[in-house]
Amino acid sequence: MSIFKSSNWSTIHGRNSIFILALVTLVSAVGSILAVLIACSATSGAYLFLKHRKFALLKSDYWLVVPGILYLAAMWSSYIRSDFEINDLAGWAKPYIFISIAFILYNFRLVKNVDYFSMFIKFAGYSGYILIPWLLYEGVWLGQRMAGGSGNEIPFAMVCGILAPIALLGIIGADRRHQLIAIGGALLLSVGLVLSLTRGMYIAFTLNILIVMFYAMSVSTKRWRVLGIFAVVLVVLVGITATSETIRDRAGSLGVLVENLSAGELPADGSFFQRMQLYSRALCLIKEQPILGYGYGKRDEILAQGEKSIMMEGEVICPQEHLLSTHFHNGFLTAVIDAGVFGLATAILLFLSPMIFVLQAPKDEKHKVRLAFASIFVVSYGIMGMFNILFGHDIIDSLFITGLIFLALSVVKTDGFALEDPVEVKNSK
Repeated sequence: MSIFKSSNWSTIHGRNSIFILALVTLVSAVGSILAVLIACSATSGAYLFLKHRKFALLKSDYWLVVPGILYLAAMWSSYIRSDFEINDLAGWAKPYIFISIAFILYNFRLVKNVDYFSMFIKFAGYSGYILIPWLLYEGVWLGQRMAGGSGNEIPFAMVCGILAPIALLGIIGADRRHQLIAIGGALLLSVGLVLSLTRGMYIAFTLNILIVMFYAMSVSTKRWRVLGIFAVVLVVLVGITATSETIRDRAGSLGVLVENLSAGELPADGSFFQRMQLYSRALCLIKEQPILGYGYGKRDEILAQGEKSIMMEGEVICPQEHLLSTHFHNGFLTAVIDAGVFGLATAILLFLSPMIFVLQAPKDEKHKVRLAFASIFVVSYGIMGMFNILFGHDIIDSLFITGLIFLALSVVKTDGFALEDPVEVKNSK
């Protein structure tokens, strides 16, 4: 691939291109490398900003930058309390990653007239092929629930369930070679998602595929071909599901859950029953301290209050049998417990910022794909936030930040301060 030419390392645009390829392809196989790449890019952006002392961001970028800063401020302000202890700072660095958005964007905004957004979508399909060794090892050889390079099934499922539909966004208008690459990569990522056995992401992925289908139908003149592509994806996924009793049982339990809830019964599924217990505990805790919360990073201490040794000591808030968990399996309830109503407000603002950005962005030729891209992230994080975690995990946070960055870059910079313009360089040759 031409972007690997050594000369590309000498330009900001070349380094940006290599960064995008590494970011989008390695995340499914290596996992936490995403947080490392984001930290490196943010450091580079901070250095360039200090070196040039000029703002390069577009006004539209701030619709995605500011919510991250407000969320960080809310989590950090939760430490300002009378019962603060130095041990409370154990998790202070986790939300710090959200301040990186502005600095990472600075790297890209130093270059004019480049569509990095489309580049990200184009490369998304390659992530599936990097995943093949994990599919063969975990999925075929070990036959276990897949976690890929993430070491955790939930973030792995989110990576697969988000990148697969994003890869399919790139097939409209692309040449035949890229269409085949994108479809193949999306299918491999879909297989990874199915084998992760993450039921909440099954729901999100189904909705994401529908989003991509409606987008494709709205912009393509070859609607029958589009429907054929999605039919192939559906048949392959159904075929994979039908070959495994574990997958069938895991997916079928969603139907049982719906039946239980519609009948007003407690969930028969053990994991959902535990979630209901955690939600009950969370609501009780919120009633005790709805405004300030309990402080970011104190979840372990609160959840441990159900242990017998601690119960015997007394002074336990909302007593309940101990459940082994690091969060309340609902990102919105967790935000209130962390930082009260302000924490919830900023978490919701950050979570919805992709859609807010789309509403404020120009109604240009990228409006529809921008809307589909943003919807994929909001749907995925909304559903997973209701049943698992919204923010507070390095891979999950990094993946969301990646989405915000490239959504911002869907508005291409054409004027203002910049150091490079590849279009001018190309025309001058």
